[in-house]
Amino acid sequence: MFTLLPEQHKKKLFKSYRMRLFIVIIIFAAAFFLVSVALLFPSYISLSLEKRSLVSENSVLEKEIRAKEKKGVFETLSLIKSDLTLSNPSDTLIYESISTILQAKPSKVTIKSIKYTHGENAKSSITIQGNAGDRFSLIGFSNNLKKELMFTTVDLPISNLAKQTDVDFNLTLIGDF
Repeated sequence: MFTLLPEQHKKKLFKSYRMRLFIVIIIFAAAFFLVSVALLFPSYISLSLEKRSLVSENSVLEKEIRAKEKKGVFETLSLIKSDLTLSNPSDTLIYESISTILQAKPSKVTIKSIKYTHGENAKSSITIQGNAGDRFSLIGFSNNLKKELMFTTVDLPISNLAKQTDVDFNLTLIGDF
């Protein structure tokens, strides 16, 4: 087959074809990019507005939470302060009665628990549970408590004195404390 165009013109035409093809591809890519940006712009606007509203709502909520936390902390501190002023151990009678019990306790007597029951109209009571090394130390502990004026009644059941050694006991004290 005969070619009428010289080789140099063929190369020039092929180069021009490639350039036009490249320009068309770039124009389509640019148009595609511009159309996609134009289509995404409303979504961007709505999301930025929503973000702005959420940020403002978040700041309002944080301010409310801080205010409530401060109020809660101040209320808690005032409650603790009022409780502390009411329960000054040196001023209460229950503190004095427990310290009297502990001072009257001989060395062979071990106290396991002390239960305090406040009597509204009646007298208050303290129940002591523990263990005594022998019967005589338990009787001595009971007699020491009977000598104290703050206890109107000291009740040591006879059944607690059944054993000679290693005596488990329940002792009930009744009084105005």
